[in-house]
Amino acid sequence: LATPFLRTRTRAQTTPPPILFIHGNGDHAALWATTLWRFQLNGHPHLRAANLPDPLARANDAVPQPHRSSSAEQTDRLAALVAEFRAATGAARIALVGSSRGGYPIRDFVVHRGGAAQVSHVVLCGTPNRGVFDWEFNEGSEFNARSPFLQRLNAGASDVVEGTAFLTIRSDNDLFAQPDGRFVGRPGTPTGITQEGPALRGATNILLPGLDHREVAFHPRAFAEMHRHILGRDPARLDIPPEAEPILAGQITGLEQGVQTNRPIPGARVTIHRVDDAGQRMGAPLHQAITGPDGAWGPVTIRPDWRLEWEVAAPATPSCTCSAAPSRAAPTCCTSARLCRPPTPNAPPVAPCASPARAAISASRATSWCWTANARLACAKAWRQRALSLAPCRPRGWAAPWSASSTRNAWWGARRRWRRTASRCWSCCSDARRPMTGGLNRPAASPSDDRRAQPGGLNRPATTWFVFDVGGVLVDETRMWQGWATALDLPFDTLWAALRADIAQGLSHRHTMQRLAPGRDVMALRRARLAQDAPIEADLFPDVRPAFAALRARGLRIGIAGNQPLEAAPALAALDLGADFIATSAGWNVQKPAPEFFARVAEACAAPPAEITYVGDRVDNDVLPALAAGMQAAFIPRGLWAGMAASPVPAIGNLMNLLR
Repeated sequence: LATPFLRTRTRAQTTPPPILFIHGNGDHAALWATTLWRFQLNGHPHLRAANLPDPLARANDAVPQPHRSSSAEQTDRLAALVAEFRAATGAARIALVGSSRGGYPIRDFVVHRGGAAQVSHVVLCGTPNRGVFDWEFNEGSEFNARSPFLQRLNAGASDVVEGTAFLTIRSDNDLFAQPDGRFVGRPGTPTGITQEGPALRGATNILLPGLDHREVAFHPRAFAEMHRHILGRDPARLDIPPEAEPILAGQITGLEQGVQTNRPIPGARVTIHRVDDAGQRMGAPLHQAITGPDGAWGPVTIRPDWRLEWEVAAPATPSCTCSAAPSRAAPTCCTSARLCRPPTPNAPPVAPCASPARAAISASRATSWCWTANARLACAKAWRQRALSLAPCRPRGWAAPWSASSTRNAWWGARRRWRRTASRCWSCCSDARRPMTGGLNRPAASPSDDRRAQPGGLNRPATTWFVFDVGGVLVDETRMWQGWATALDLPFDTLWAALRADIAQGLSHRHTMQRLAPGRDVMALRRARLAQDAPIEADLFPDVRPAFAALRARGLRIGIAGNQPLEAAPALAALDLGADFIATSAGWNVQKPAPEFFARVAEACAAPPAEITYVGDRVDNDVLPALAAGMQAAFIPRGLWAGMAASPVPAIGNLMNLLR
């Protein structure tokens, strides 16, 4: 469910202001689904949630970046949406609600673009109004308090304007409003930002204790505050009742070079089948559609006790299959999302989920969507849907575990709250939260359990932390080395072969550059290329996000630490991978394979080394020193170092195999 506008049914009432919802960085409109339903159930007639194109922020706001947006572009798009929504509703003024980065264009439009006359109420949920960090480097980042954008936004004596009622909702557990730089790559370094960062001068500022960055937008408690602020009264109800005949509809939007665009994909084939308990299709398809220019499919009316299968094939992408089954649990009130991307070509197969029960999620008015290599596939929408369980969403021949946190009476959390919530993956599977024994992600075996160890799996003591190297593990460095080849006036193949030859002899990258380009100031060139070489979404290996989401679903913690410059940390943080910490060798002032580096890893994890698995692509820099530090090691030989040396631990061909 990632429609350009999410619309609820309206009733004949025009007094309350229409409400337009704006998502955050890299997000989509479907996140607002339960909030929309709650407003609808409380009698609000005019609601929309907008998909902004190219939702990811640029690394440098002033430098164009493919498939990413600047702050000015977001404000321009919001202004157009406001004009369109006002024209559609006939309202002189509307209310705006923004999550995280979505609050930036709202502030810019209302306060600095003259939009106050068109906007009666503003609600900002977890918006980092003072920035995520206040540092001397990466000043062009939209999230740096020193950026020209935030300097302009925060320059006045007040942050609000007369005649528009502002509300901010913030958390005491927001990763993007922390005084310490641990979560943006500089542990122990003050960020210059506090938990009061989302507050605005002149606004009504509310703290919702115990929630996290996303929950302050999508939790029922957040909805109640929005309702009070905009309508001036408490909501009559917070629950979302089931519907006897759910109506499914959705839209297919795209990825370009690994970056979500929120732009519709025409020509995609969507087929919905009813299936039996064994997953076999029953009769003719319930629905078949080829998407038009708007990428839309549906509607189709179903029964809540039916098991369904969606098959989606977009042009130039692998086909993807999602299945849904009736819930075995009581109806819940969460919107559930699922992302998956097929593994890289020729990669080893990924281990399937342990069992359908453990892979399922329960959802009321369920939303399910999945990713292929080039298309985000929005698979289902139901206006007041009876509880459904969404089974693993997978391309044909590939499966991956479900991910992230759970809830019963709200989206995000029951029993236990993860330090970091997944961007797009939520699960209501209580079995996934059970203590694991007998392997990394296996629940305790029952007498009837016939699952057996997979060849080549990682059979080791319990791991509570996975810490990942960057280059060659999370990030494909091909783009970076292509840039270096161009800068040095060398054919790419020549540079690549020389790097591998020198690495095999224990020589450094700098030695290779100096040998191939004598007389060039390699260090000066490196400094000039820092911004260009920073990781971007398109550089991520396709198994990274599914693997991180699946690890979080198992209650495991995630760190990122590698030999990288300082500038890599905020770039990785901007990718929103959901790591508990991000660290660089430059920030720690120590490089691998030094034992001190791995001591800092253990310190950052605050866990015994034996409970930490370090995932790397080099035997000399990663595997051997991690083992020497008392950690476990996982070896993924890809990229520049592939095939360089034999490893004392089994190699994995795909990060999803960490779950085996």
